[in-house]
Amino acid sequence: MIEDNPDDVIIVEDALKEGGGRATLSLETADCLSTGLKILERGDIDAVILDLKLPDSTGETTILKTRAAAPAVPIVVLTGTDDEGMAVESIQKGTHDYLVKGKVDGPGLVRALHFAMVRQRCQIEMEQIRILERMVDLGRLAAGVANEINNAVSGVVGMAELLRRGQGRGNELEIVIQEGHRISQIARNLIQYTRPDAPATGDIDVAEFIAKTLDMARPHLMLHRIKLETSVAKDLPAIQINELHAQQILLNLILNGCDAMPDGGQIEIEAGRRNEFVRFVISDSGPGIPEDLLPKIFDPFYSTKPRIPSFGLGLSVVAGLVRSCGGRIRAANRPEGGAVFTVHLPIGPVPATPLRSKPRVLDAAPSHLSILVVDDEPHVRDVCKRYLERIGNRVVEAGGVAEAMQCLLAEPFDVVLCDRYLQDQDGLVLYETLKERGRLEATRFVLMSGVSSDEPELAFPRLTKPFSFEELGHVIRRVGSGAARGRNKFDSPRAAR
Repeated sequence: MIEDNPDDVIIVEDALKEGGGRATLSLETADCLSTGLKILERGDIDAVILDLKLPDSTGETTILKTRAAAPAVPIVVLTGTDDEGMAVESIQKGTHDYLVKGKVDGPGLVRALHFAMVRQRCQIEMEQIRILERMVDLGRLAAGVANEINNAVSGVVGMAELLRRGQGRGNELEIVIQEGHRISQIARNLIQYTRPDAPATGDIDVAEFIAKTLDMARPHLMLHRIKLETSVAKDLPAIQINELHAQQILLNLILNGCDAMPDGGQIEIEAGRRNEFVRFVISDSGPGIPEDLLPKIFDPFYSTKPRIPSFGLGLSVVAGLVRSCGGRIRAANRPEGGAVFTVHLPIGPVPATPLRSKPRVLDAAPSHLSILVVDDEPHVRDVCKRYLERIGNRVVEAGGVAEAMQCLLAEPFDVVLCDRYLQDQDGLVLYETLKERGRLEATRFVLMSGVSSDEPELAFPRLTKPFSFEELGHVIRRVGSGAARGRNKFDSPRAAR
């Protein structure tokens, strides 16, 4: 319990004894938010009773800091402010209940804590189920994705072989670059799809999310001789939903249609506005769904495809995702044969028209910087070194954290360009070293990774591989223009002590 009023703490202690019954409840208290957050760091707290008027924090900020410190721990607000608007905002910010002091008895408080813990546990379990179902989806896509990647790789290797033999016609390098970007996009789509859900919904562009989903599904459709027809209305408003949920809904319905047509067929996707919703219609030319089974189609663990490896929750998860954002879903049979799923997803608020600004002319990337490139892939280091030296910088290479530390002790650098996942250590070790020794002003840090970053709180630029020279130059421009030229070497470990 995070509460600065000792009398309120005593009242809650007595209430928990009164309402706890046979349940064993122990109360640990903190009289300010900072102390409470330190307790939460231990990881052994099951629930938080939170006051919103503390000596070091009040209101919404208190909720956000507590939620950030322990995202998996349910929070029950217990405050003296009886304000319906604040209660709604509190729930929207991630608390599980909003109780007013003096208006809740012991059993009521215990029930609120119990329900909060049960809801949190259910949310975590449903999140795990959604991820497992997405992994099943990817398993079903695997053969088509492998075929797509191998086709692209064959083009890259073939064009490189022609160049090595001197049989090029002038466009081989462009083809190699295009196929490389194609492989990269396939990988990025798959990585994004398997991530845990972001907690908040957003305004999702309909055409863009459909295109991303079809990029994942298309190899599977081609491999199984499924023809795809799409009809997406122009200028559709954004839908209000988590982007991964939107992709999971559409992809699962597409795969469901594929499973119904093992010998090939056709899937049609339509999208258009219907009042305050965007309506999606996904139909197939398969055998359809027996009429007596239609009422059960969205039940958990029910499937019309017993041969398909799954957790039996595919369409049930889809229905849950649709309803969780205020949408609707319906399954039916087409008169001409085949199944049809109709999904209504709510549209988001109309965005304000942005003010036009003059295009910004970017200065040339700064030269004469001293740059340390840290990567365990020699070819990546070589490409970065060649480009950065060509624009006038001095570049030193390191193959891992240990070698980079030796370089940093030997001489100063303006920029450290470091891969995240190195063979010897995590690349963030270098960042922490720069931070501990007060060198983040003199030496700017840039992180590279083959996986799109899911750590937005890290306060430095990041590059997702593969990146273009333009992207690399843009990042060097940003960090290089502000790099302080403190030319002192790193303190040695002995001197640092």
